[in-house]
Amino acid sequence: MYAPALATVLVSTSHRRWSAAERKEAVIAENKRALFRFNLPNDAPDCELQEAQLQLWNESPNEGANLNATPLAEPWLESTLMWETQPDVIPGAEPVTIGVTTPTPRYMKWDVTEHVLAMLESGTNFGWRISDANDPGLSVSITQN
Repeated sequence: MYAPALATVLVSTSHRRWSAAERKEAVIAENKRALFRFNLPNDAPDCELQEAQLQLWNESPNEGANLNATPLAEPWLESTLMWETQPDVIPGAEPVTIGVTTPTPRYMKWDVTEHVLAMLESGTNFGWRISDANDPGLSVSITQN
């Protein structure tokens, strides 16, 4: 099942905010983070979740970078999000980290099955923060697909 992003935003310390409508490409670097939110399907209540992946296009990967996907703990809006108002991640939530292994543009896929199971169980879904695992670190361009 495919779920398109409901909201996508990049926040940075420059106080500039880029929504998906303004800019399709989100650059993640030492003082920037991308946030994504999706509706979780609920039209099959008798089904058991087997796997959930967060998949984003990486237009210009930096080989050697490690990118974290961490679930968010608070609601947010594309229209009002700034660096100072970005939501916290869920305390104690383990980020899913993937390594960039090639400079060739490609999809980045995080296995977020455990995150989605927790979201379904709690009834709370505020999306994910994508950030460099070694902030400040390498920059990576990612676009919503």
